[in-house]
Formats: sequence, C-alpha cells, structure tokens
Amino acid sequence: KSDRKDIISEFQSKFSRIVDREEQDNFITKLYRNKMSIMPWPLFNKPDFYNNFKQLKTKLDGQDSKYNNAKIFVEKAKVLMTKLKVCDWGSVQGTLITMRTLELKKFMQDAISLGYEQKEEDPFLSSENPAQPAYVIKHLMGRDDGKSIPDPELTFLDPFDEPVELMPDAGLRNFFEEKIQARDQSSDSQWFDRLEAFSSRHNDNRDDTKHDCLTDHECHSVCQFKDTHSGEVAPKCIKFAGHEGYHSCSASHSCGQPCIYSGKRNCQSNCTKDIDHENISGNEIHLCESTRHYCGAPCSLETDTQKGNYKCHNTCIIPCEESHDVHKCENEVCPIECPIKKCRRRCESKNHFHAFEGNNKNFSEEHQCPDECEELGICKVVLEPSKEEVEYVNKFEKFMFTKYSQTFQRLSCCIKIPPYEFQHEGKHVHEKLHECDATCPNDSGKHCTSPYEHNGEHETAHGNMYLTSFTCEEDEFEFEGHRLNVGDRGDFVLCHKLCENEGRHRHIDYCIDPTVCRSLADGRKEGILDHITAKLRPDPNRKKDYISHRVFWERTKFRDPYKDSLEIFKKCDHECIDEKHHNCNDGNDPVRSFCTQELFHPKLDPTSNPPGNVGYISIDGHHFSCEDPANNVGDFHIVFVVDRSYSMITDDCKPLCSKTQTSRLKHSHNNRLGAVYDVVYNFIETRKNSRKATRVGQSAVDKDIASLVLFETTATIVFENSGLSDTDGLLNKMIKFTPAGCTSYRDGIKKAAEVIDKYFDQKKTNVIMFLSDGECSVPEDELRSLCQREADKGSPLYLYTVMFGTISSYGASLRTMANIAAEYHPRSTSKDALRCQYAIAKDTIKLADHFTRVAESLRKHQPMLMRK
Repeated sequence: KSDRKDIISEFQSKFSRIVDREEQDNFITKLYRNKMSIMPWPLFNKPDFYNNFKQLKTKLDGQDSKYNNAKIFVEKAKVLMTKLKVCDWGSVQGTLITMRTLELKKFMQDAISLGYEQKEEDPFLSSENPAQPAYVIKHLMGRDDGKSIPDPELTFLDPFDEPVELMPDAGLRNFFEEKIQARDQSSDSQWFDRLEAFSSRHNDNRDDTKHDCLTDHECHSVCQFKDTHSGEVAPKCIKFAGHEGYHSCSASHSCGQPCIYSGKRNCQSNCTKDIDHENISGNEIHLCESTRHYCGAPCSLETDTQKGNYKCHNTCIIPCEESHDVHKCENEVCPIECPIKKCRRRCESKNHFHAFEGNNKNFSEEHQCPDECEELGICKVVLEPSKEEVEYVNKFEKFMFTKYSQTFQRLSCCIKIPPYEFQHEGKHVHEKLHECDATCPNDSGKHCTSPYEHNGEHETAHGNMYLTSFTCEEDEFEFEGHRLNVGDRGDFVLCHKLCENEGRHRHIDYCIDPTVCRSLADGRKEGILDHITAKLRPDPNRKKDYISHRVFWERTKFRDPYKDSLEIFKKCDHECIDEKHHNCNDGNDPVRSFCTQELFHPKLDPTSNPPGNVGYISIDGHHFSCEDPANNVGDFHIVFVVDRSYSMITDDCKPLCSKTQTSRLKHSHNNRLGAVYDVVYNFIETRKNSRKATRVGQSAVDKDIASLVLFETTATIVFENSGLSDTDGLLNKMIKFTPAGCTSYRDGIKKAAEVIDKYFDQKKTNVIMFLSDGECSVPEDELRSLCQREADKGSPLYLYTVMFGTISSYGASLRTMANIAAEYHPRSTSKDALRCQYAIAKDTIKLADHFTRVAESLRKHQPMLMRK
C-alpha cells in the first residue's frame, strides 16, 4: 500500500509542475477538465490485477457518457491513439472532420446513385450458390447517431429488358431537380414520388420527339467503351434517351470480338469492325486491322538425307487468306547440310525446297575424305606397349602381374573429294605403307611389325599369353613359384619367356590329324610329335600331341624368340632315374643325365650295345651315357611258406583289409590265416609298386616271381613261379584253403626246397618268407641242406621268419632257423643290404623297403601352356 501511495504522490507532483509551468495552456486541464484520477495498477501476475477491473468499471459507470454509441467512441479512440503514436499534437476534431470528408467523398456516388453506402465481398459467404450473392451491402447510416437512413427504391427499365432496381440516372435527376421541382420545395417522400412518375414515362425515341416532358430527349449516360477513353473522362452518349444497346459517344468504336484468325502470326487478336457489323449481311466475319495473317503451319520441307531425316522447324509465312498446299517459311535458301561426314557446310542453292529437286550437289568446295583407309593390313602399330598391374586369381591364390597391351590405328584417307562431288574415285588410302595384320595366336593383342605381305615368318614384341591355358599330366602343379591347376589361364606368362628356363622340354597341342598319328610307328615322328593316348585336360575328349619346341613356333607362324637355345630344345627330355643324378649328399648340385637322342626318337633295342659302347640303353629304349643303375639291382624269386594248421583259425589276429580286393577276407577268413593272406597280398603289391609305375618300371618288376606253400601235417603248393602282375588271381588261389591239421616245419621247408630247385635261375635271388603261429622243432637238416646247395650255386638263400600269435616263447625255433640261414651269407656292413631276419608281429613285414630300385628311365612331368 505504501508503494501505491508513493506512485500516486509522484504522478500528482509531476502533473502539478506541468500545470504550474504551462498555466492555462496546459494540456492536462484541457484534456481531463479537472476530472483526472490516478489508479496504480498491480502486476498482471497478481490477483488484484483482475479485481481492479471491477473498481474501474464502477467509476466509469458513474460518469456521464459523451458519445451516443460505441462506434463514435471507438473511432475517436483510434484517432487519439494514432496521434499519440506518431506524436501528432494537432486538433483531434480537425482530424475527425477530415476523415469524415474523405469518407463522404468516397461513398457519395454510390449513396446518390444506388442508395447504399458500400458493397463489400463477404469471405464467409460462398460464391458457389448463385441465389446467394457473395457480398454484403452497407446501407446509408447517420454518422452522429448510427441510425439507418431510409432511401426508397425506384424501378427502371434495364437496356437488356430485365427490370432492375436503381436510383434514377444522375443527369436526369439533376435536370428534374433544376427544371421541374427543387428538392427543398417538398418533403423527401413527395419529391421521390414525383421523380419516379417523371422518370417512368420518359421513354423517347427518334420518332417521338414532339411531346413536352420538360427534357431534351437525349441520353445523358456516358460512353460504355471506357477502354477507348483511358486516361480521360468518358464523353456522354449521343443517342436518344431510352435507346437500346450500348451507350456510345461520337467516336468510332470497334467490335472487339476475337478475330477469325486469332492465334496466327501477325494477327491483332480483336475485330476492328464497327459494332454490330455481324448483323449486316456480307460483313459477319470478325477481322482485325492486320491485312496479312501468316499461316503458321510447320514448313513442308522434310526429307531423308545421308545424315538422317531432316525437318525444317520454321513455320509457314504464306497468308491464310491465300489458298496453298505447300507451307513455306521465311528461309529462302536450302538448309540441308553437306552429306559428307564431319562437314557442316550447307547447300549453296537459293531454293529452300532444293532437296525435292533430286540434284543436291551444290557444294563448290573440295573436301578432305573423312573415311578410314580400307587397304589390307594395319595402318599404324604403336610399338611401345602400355603397362598395367592386374590381379591373377585362381582357386589356390591371388597375385599381381604386369599386363602389356599394344594398340593399332586405322588412319584417315588422304585423297581430296572434288567440288560438287561427295566421294572420290578409287579406294580409301593413306600415304604410309601398311604393316602386317597377323596376330600372335597366344596373344591376340600383339600384331606383326613387318610390312604387309612380307615374306617369311611374322615378328612381334610378344606379350601376355591371354589365349592359352595350362595342361599337365597331373591336375595340380607348381609353375614359377605359383600353385596352379589344369585349365588355369596363362595370362601372367609372357610369350617370349615361356621356354626360357625350361631346358629340354616338349609342348602340348591339339592333334591336327589323329588318323595320321595312328599310322606312325608308336604314334611318334622324330623331332616333331608324339601322339598322346591319355585324356588330358582341358577338353579331355579332344586328341592331343606332344610336339617339339620348333613345331610349336612353326604352328604360330611367328619367329622363334629362342634362336640361341634351339639345339638343346631338339634333344630328348628323358632322364636317368639313378638317385645320384637327383640327390647329392655332399651339398653340391647333382649332375643330371639326359637321353642322348633327338626328341621323339625311335626306341632303341635294350639288348643291343649302346651307341659308341658308352653308357646303357634303358628298357624303354633311351640311351644314357652314365652307368646303368640296374647293375646294382637283382631280381627275386619270393617263396611264401605259411602255416595253415588248425591253430591259425584263432581270431586274435585279423586281416586289416586295407584294400578293396581283400575286404572279402573278413567274411571267409577273419582269423590268423586271413591276416597272413592279407599280408602276402600287400607284400606283393608293395613289391610291384616299389618302382615308379612307368612302362619301364613295370617291365622290371615283371621279372620277379612268387610261389606259395601252405603247410600243416603235410605241405601243399598253392601257386609257383607266378608273376606279380595278377595279385587278384593269386588271392583267389589262396582263399581256397582254410586252417586244418597240425604244424610241421619240416614238410614246409622240404616243399619250398622243391620249388626253388625246380625254378632255379642264376639271375634271381631266392627269398623264403616263413610264417607260423605255433611251436615246432627246427628242421635243421633239411634247412642246412637247402642253404648249402644255394650257396654252392653262388646264390645264397635269404630266410625271413615271422612269428604270429601272442606267445612269444613259441618263436625260438623260428629265430634259430633265421640264424642257421644267416651262417651261409658273407658278412656285410651295409645297413641297407638284405639279410636273414626274425620278426614277431605281422605288421613288421617291410621287405619291400629293402629292395633296391630297378634301373628305369623316367621323364619328369612338366606343366605346359597350350592354346585354348
């Protein structure tokens, strides 16, 4: 409360100072006339802010109202607030009078002529309903009291035959007031009644001008063609009062309807004939002022040229008034371009439709022929190849290699085309000599660099072998440090590097004529080819040949890039198998030994003397200048002496059946005897495969023979002096016998001695494999007799004894037998030399590992690229 009192005191003090300073001219006295109250108003967020409104209303209701209605108050309040805002300290009443004057001036015409104050569009009314006008009419209203001013309506005849309610014409009304009856001479209602009666009979025309209605019989309306009088006051109508049609002044007014050629070029859009001309016979067409209307249709020039279809995009300029079939644009010359490629010059004819005449050779300048040379061969080869690092991907690895690419160009013709012609005579040629168009069959991107139609071989800078793929006798192999598979692309191999480090080698290519190959001896032709009977991938069903290095390059028809190595490439690529040529224990590189003959030479006779009596001839017919490794290897007669007594039916030792062929032993001989049959079968297979499975190795192994003696109470020969090639047949003979009887070592040794004596061969070493599971006395006399006879013949007997079963004490006799046989052999310090031995378990039979390799020649299988 103290704050409110302080505020009131402060304002009263300030207002008092203003009044004292300005005395009688102070605006406070003039504005408030000693009726000012000061009310401190609370903040809006306080409850008293709203409660004080009631107090204010009570004070205001107790004062006399200065205004008859709220409209006048609001109008004055707005004026006052506006003047305060703009700091206008002029008279408020003067401002209100000015506003009233402007408002009266604005509404005067409508108020007098139409009887209302203002017509405004109402945004809340829909204009879609034609019965409900989308506007509001504000009727005449007193500005002082706000009451409506009555204004009776008069009915006039509309020029368009429909009655409308309007106030009388302003000119006629003025004439009535001035000439007939002044406004102030009667009441308003009486004056309007007389005016209505006066106006209703005033319907003059040209044939009725003699009556006296106190008028001049002239229309006092203004000209309705306001567009003609833009910028000036429209003149009065010159027609009689009450005339029909438009109000028109003395000026000539045009029709204004759309011209019949509206939209055409040069058309002025609107008809310029007199109004109502369409009612005059022969003058019904609407025309503008333009005397020339252009047709505007697309130009008729459209034709097919050597550069495609040409169509003129201009429009016709022939007048529409003229009948025409051909549309012609404003362009007078022929627009067709020269048909020669890359030439943009246009036809020199002055006839726009020259193309329709057929003769289009109107080009007076000569042209450079734009076509490419069509001579055979290549115009220009870019010798310097481009390089690009590319990734090679196969199923084993990824690696980067350099890709070389070579390009060639076809040059443009150097002949000039004569004027008025479109081509020259003869072929398209250029000035340079052409180069050969042959490409390397291993790389299609490498062209021959010799002149076209040169003699002899093609020559080029070879690149990557994109058109080749790898082939080999083995599916997987290693080449230049990369693991590859048959069928992999040869992209990373350079054509001129393929044979660089191969030494003696052969290539593989598709057989040109299998019939010819079959007619050759052994399918080979010395120095040229060797027909392959095996199916090699890729494309295994297509016949292939081994071919020599020389033939490989002859088939490409390109010069051999390895001229310095041709002699070594002619030699046979077979090598001696002796281990000393492949492994060297002293750390030095081994000295390899190759066949001395030409590649694909006829087989030499192994029984004949070697050429020059030097070296040896291998069994497969190759001559090597080194020592024959077969001199240190013997052939064998292997005699298996096997116990088949009844104890061998025990199943503590069973056949392993590691091969499919022996799996049937599990059903018929799943016991100790079956285990021995399994071991014998695997021993023969191991011996047979102890040398590489080539034609040479197979021939050597076939010299070994085998025999089988089964003993119990008596001994039986199952097979004797049999080769090792038919192991399945030998197995079939073995499984016919089952365990039976007792054990007799003596009968087994005696029967083995008969077989050895019967098939004794000085070149073969006799080996007995003696196997048993039981204890028996040592057949010392029979064994010593056999060993002595063999020693006397210079071929000591080798005896291997093997103990089956879990009772090791039973093996004493077998150990003794091995020791007896060893007495007839000279002492040897070599750990790899054959010797008589005793073993206990069946899986210790490793005799095949002690047999030395038979002399044979092998060719190292090498991967090679061939064309796809």
